[in-house]
Amino acid sequence: PVGGVIHVHALSDLAAARLTPESRDRLIAGEGKVAIELTGADFEFVQKLTLKNPRERYAAPAPVNFTLPSGLRGGAQPKLEAEIDTRELAAGDYKLQLTQVDGKAHETTLKVLPPVPQLGNSPVRLNLGERTQRVTLHGTGLSRVLRIGMDDGPQKIQIKLGPPAGDSQRDITATLGDHARKDDQLSFRATVENMDAPIVWKDAAEVVGPRPRIDHVRTSLPSDLEVGLRAGELPSGAFVSFVLDARDFAPSATLSIACASQNLTLHPLNIHVGEQNAGATLRRATPESLFLSFDPGAVGQSGCKLEASLENEIEGRSDAKPLGVVVRLPRIESFQLTDEKAGATNYAAILRGKDLELIAKAGWDDKIGVVVEALPVPIAGETMRQSLRIALQWPAPEPHAPLYIWLRGETAGRPTDAKF
Repeated sequence: PVGGVIHVHALSDLAAARLTPESRDRLIAGEGKVAIELTGADFEFVQKLTLKNPRERYAAPAPVNFTLPSGLRGGAQPKLEAEIDTRELAAGDYKLQLTQVDGKAHETTLKVLPPVPQLGNSPVRLNLGERTQRVTLHGTGLSRVLRIGMDDGPQKIQIKLGPPAGDSQRDITATLGDHARKDDQLSFRATVENMDAPIVWKDAAEVVGPRPRIDHVRTSLPSDLEVGLRAGELPSGAFVSFVLDARDFAPSATLSIACASQNLTLHPLNIHVGEQNAGATLRRATPESLFLSFDPGAVGQSGCKLEASLENEIEGRSDAKPLGVVVRLPRIESFQLTDEKAGATNYAAILRGKDLELIAKAGWDDKIGVVVEALPVPIAGETMRQSLRIALQWPAPEPHAPLYIWLRGETAGRPTDAKF
């Protein structure tokens, strides 16, 4: 005989058992011992908890330490606390098995997450004066980031996330708001795949001043060139001077000059404001202009489209500004028309100078030229000097008519200072 009232309880249906959102976010591979909490059912009759890796088919489930707030059979208990050691766990899905006093195991799935994405190049710099700008983030786990917002208010910046480029690089497009000010330190709030709460990257961005800018380029060409230049061309082998109208450049700014096509670049030029050496000069002409002098041929090969950009250490690099196209011209030192016939209406002439192999045709105007058949011949005892036999139509259109030449690949002749 038993006196009093006997209470009979049904075992809980553990199918609804689940981890709390905070617990899900804490389960990160390699983090160590992590406290978790299960809710969604009455756990008062749970007497065993184990963890099984479904990828290890023959491994036995590992026991998991847990506690019930009021102990086994201690009355209705809507939560269960446990501890999982993630040091040896790889990221992925696992089966958490709960066994009640009837000996039956109930499974719930939990996900061990990869390490939290980290930002490696913070703070990234955002320039005033540019409403929209693209910035590349570097770090780890960036492919898992779904959205990025502001941790301290959307009024200063809006961020559009670009597609992932691997796991360690991600572009964002940032739009600064009207409230952004120089020296603002901005934190990012990143929503991460399979994580309930966003993570915060503290001081992920810094608002800096405007980037330097090159507005206009004025060019001064050498006056002693024997062969004419076309618009936008820069002679190789001669110093050319420029005035760059620029703004927002620092006293220690660096000017970088290279070809738009890397394949044509010989030696990129990097020179500081105020620097002068044997190869180039860069100095401040006015508060908003720079004087530059250098040999374009020392930077790029013929056909190279030279570009210049200014860079401040803090505010970054300006957009590239075109300077012109490098062209290699022959040097014509002498021109002698002979009485030797070279065909029905042509007479032979001799050119002396340097780089004469560049000449493909010669004539008396820019439209009609005679193909140069011969190769230049080195002049004995004179380094780099050559002589070249060409043919010209006769008679010339006028006394002392200037010679025109075609460079290889060109369809129109160039005037020269050479006259017969």
